[in-house]
Amino acid sequence: MTRPVASFIALCGVYAALVCWLTWPLASHLATHLPGRGGAFEYDQPYMATILSHESRALVGSGPSLTNPNFYFPARHVLFYGDTGFGALPYFMPTFLLTGNPTLALNLLLLSCFAFSAASFHWVVARWTDSQIAGFVAAWTYLSTPWLLWRVVPTAPSYSVQQYLPWIVFLTAEPDHRWRPTLILAALVIAQCLTDVIYVAAAVLAPLALLALVRIGKRSTRTAGLRLLTALAVAVLVLSPVYAGHLAIRWENPNLSTQTVWILPEPVSSLTRGLFVIGPSAIPEIAWVVILLGGASYLLKARSHADRQRQYWKAAVFWLVVGLVISIVPPCAARLRSYRLAPILDALLAPVAVVRMPSRLRLASLTGLVLLTGLAFAEIVAWLGRAPLPRVLRTAALVGLAGSVALVAHHEYVHRFFPWMPASYPLRVAVSAESAFLPFLGDRGGAVLELPVAKGISARAAVHHARAMYRSIYHRRAIVNGYSSYWPQGFSERMKLAGRLPDHDALLALQRETGLEMILVHANELTRTSRSRWLAVIARGGNDDLALVARRDSDYLFRVRTPVP
Repeated sequence: MTRPVASFIALCGVYAALVCWLTWPLASHLATHLPGRGGAFEYDQPYMATILSHESRALVGSGPSLTNPNFYFPARHVLFYGDTGFGALPYFMPTFLLTGNPTLALNLLLLSCFAFSAASFHWVVARWTDSQIAGFVAAWTYLSTPWLLWRVVPTAPSYSVQQYLPWIVFLTAEPDHRWRPTLILAALVIAQCLTDVIYVAAAVLAPLALLALVRIGKRSTRTAGLRLLTALAVAVLVLSPVYAGHLAIRWENPNLSTQTVWILPEPVSSLTRGLFVIGPSAIPEIAWVVILLGGASYLLKARSHADRQRQYWKAAVFWLVVGLVISIVPPCAARLRSYRLAPILDALLAPVAVVRMPSRLRLASLTGLVLLTGLAFAEIVAWLGRAPLPRVLRTAALVGLAGSVALVAHHEYVHRFFPWMPASYPLRVAVSAESAFLPFLGDRGGAVLELPVAKGISARAAVHHARAMYRSIYHRRAIVNGYSSYWPQGFSERMKLAGRLPDHDALLALQRETGLEMILVHANELTRTSRSRWLAVIARGGNDDLALVARRDSDYLFRVRTPVP
């Protein structure tokens, strides 16, 4: 093992320990609990666990075909109605296939990728500045960003795969005319974009495409620009099957934009007012102090810096600025489309205007900000290094300064961003394989429906559907329930029928359309009207249409009598 590889592995170990500390007690409940409580933690997180579990099994031939997860039954190719998260599979799949525990696999995905990302930022900054302390400050700034460990990323765990971003910036910071770095860059871009082909891919491809065009425009860097463009072309070619799957869904669903519960893009006003407090760009304020002080020091002696050092600063600023700009584009496009435009212009704006959470595009800005923090701290280190102090005192002062920055960042992280933060990282008990119903559901057979499904299609309904999806990871049967970014045609109509159960006609229609065989009823979660209907059936132990086969507390499992009279 070479020394750089060993050093990087050691860094990963250090940051794994720090991530476990920041998210404690998650590390002590890896197999049974998941991060967060309420909101998107209740639906986006189970969704991604279901998707990654399905993809893991499909890739080893132990389940349905890749594009056909078991939810939204009987709809086809439902994988492409939401995030596919392929980039997270290398970190999820081995654990899941070995243990069959999606909770453990999801937690290890989160913790390991946070550690890898922090170590990558540390390594790149240390390589640029020849300062391990500056590398630590950059990595700690990354981990202290609330969007990562607390807000969005734990709800969508595939987003934790960000460790390729620092290396992408590292390889593109200076023009390179060699083919080997170009091929490595293409592989890194593919791996990073597979994390999410909408937000993450845009946050990677847009800065790189602009950088390629800028370099092509200069004679001295034209070859480097063309090779960068080649790397992007290879990446897009490899990613094209995923985009083709999403486009096929769009083609099959002319009204797809209405088949969702989520709103259109954040308004321009809220994004511009909160440039550095919304999404990934909300780094601790102490990091901004470091950037301003170090940036001022850099500007005062910019001419004395080597060309390479100037390239590093330019690269970090470039990613920061481009990330901010592209996050404003979708809501602007949505506003423009509200006016009467030429059909061609309207068609060009359409794909951009439907981006619902443009603040996530600031992942590019986060990359630039973290690297800037490290570069700026290195400037402060260089300034203190010239102080007329003994070497031991100078080293102690630098370590103390880095520690102070880290402590202030953590204090701000806890008390300014999250005044409501509990004493420990919030966790909730995950659905497990220890269910009284699994012996009945685990047998091969027809589709399963879990109730309630709430009235209509709503965020509240999404929670119920997502729980059913997570449970289906264990029993592996087709389920009529489903949750994703969008739903397929016919799903809302099926849910209206499900809301009428145990009505005979509704049950007959559902069975004819889906082959429904089992219904799992969570009675305590039903509305008053629906509960009274089901309790009447439960009191009789079933009826002519339904046979009660198992019960646990307030949950009841029914088998549909075949054929329904």
